[in-house]
Amino acid sequence: MRQKLFPHCFKKEPTSGDRTELFHGLADSHGIESLFPYDEKQVKHLIMRASIYRYRHMVYFKVNLDGLTFKAVKSLMRKGQSEDALTLLKDKDVWVPDEFRGSWGLLPNPELDPYAQYKWHSPGA
Repeated sequence: MRQKLFPHCFKKEPTSGDRTELFHGLADSHGIESLFPYDEKQVKHLIMRASIYRYRHMVYFKVNLDGLTFKAVKSLMRKGQSEDALTLLKDKDVWVPDEFRGSWGLLPNPELDPYAQYKWHSPGA
């Protein structure tokens, strides 16, 4: 997995740009959990979910993405490569609220999930 060369900068919250679109979502120890076009109505719900799943180091984030990067991230997520999708996303200027910043630098890392040792199987598998 590729590592980011420079530490992340949390200077300012992103806004919609000319050639980019504002997205937000959730990431945890296993990578990106969800990524949506920004909708103010979803923010409280997503932050609440991130707070509930703090044991997996879940964080809420916002990021401006161009079309190509968005497609690449979504493609990786569809292929089950959420960790790689998060690593790609972390190369961008991602904004993370203060309460989640401590976890952001640790992600992705499946070993942080306290339930990682358990294998979940669907019934009949």
